[in-house]
Amino acid sequence: MTLNDRTADVLTEVEVAALLHLKPDTLRQWRTGKRHAGKAPPYIQRGKGRVLYLRADLEAWLQANRHAPRAPNEESR
Repeated sequence: MTLNDRTADVLTEVEVAALLHLKPDTLRQWRTGKRHAGKAPPYIQRGKGRVLYLRADLEAWLQANRHAPRAPNEESR
């Protein structure tokens, strides 16, 4: 597999925001804001202001942040 074959595996900030149904500003806040430290998916910083995401990292981040609903009888525990 060549680098050109893998370009679909690299996503821009706008593409990731669209996939997550967020605004790019929200992703930016997650990356840079102290209040949201550690909330953002892993990313690559390319130069000043250019941020890229690897599809595999995004998929792993989504799985790690997945929560299953609790059964009604578990809520009182």
